[in-house]
Amino acid sequence: MAIFFGVVVLVGVIAWGIVRTDELSGLGRNASQVSFRNPHGALVSTSCEHLPEKQVFGTSLRQALPWITFAICIIVTLGGALLSVLGTVSVGMALMQIAASVAPALLIAFESYLRIRDKGTSWVLYVLILLGAVVGGALFGMPLFWLFTSSLSSADMSVWLNCAYCLVSDFGYTLGAGFAGALIGYRVKFSRTFEDGTTDTVEVSCRSVAYKALCERLDTQSEVQ
Repeated sequence: MAIFFGVVVLVGVIAWGIVRTDELSGLGRNASQVSFRNPHGALVSTSCEHLPEKQVFGTSLRQALPWITFAICIIVTLGGALLSVLGTVSVGMALMQIAASVAPALLIAFESYLRIRDKGTSWVLYVLILLGAVVGGALFGMPLFWLFTSSLSSADMSVWLNCAYCLVSDFGYTLGAGFAGALIGYRVKFSRTFEDGTTDTVEVSCRSVAYKALCERLDTQSEVQ
């Protein structure tokens, strides 16, 4: 799990860095100096066909919470624990191994990603939601894991303690994915004109720093619906 957490964080940071560099191209104090970040010089003007309305965080959170997958994870975890106790050890242990794997985090994040698909369908959004899920799972699950491992031996670890750890982690995954999905703003497409005459389009989150900067450079001649 630690390796999985590290990989997700690394991929998330790299993806965020790539997107961030493109969004902020032509912006900043030294934007006129051509560089890797500003290959076309300073941003001169922008245009946008539609600006989104202000979002209510509570509504966004309810929309993004992946409660269906969370419920399935609860059923699988409790089912695995019950089957293990009742004697169907092979099936029960198989379900518990699934519950303790990275599968719940991946699936919970994917449902949250599907729930906010009106905000965009970029793979970067899924990575960010998965990062939120993993952070949430670590915040809730790791303290319990450390408590169990520091106070109990492996022989004392019962199936119900493993079940409790999995359920708490799944709860953390769900909250983390939901919060990450809610914090992601709607994607807004801008057309950009740079100092050297180059034009292109970029999609940014309405919650990002780049969004505010691009709005400040809106061409007054363009129509904003």
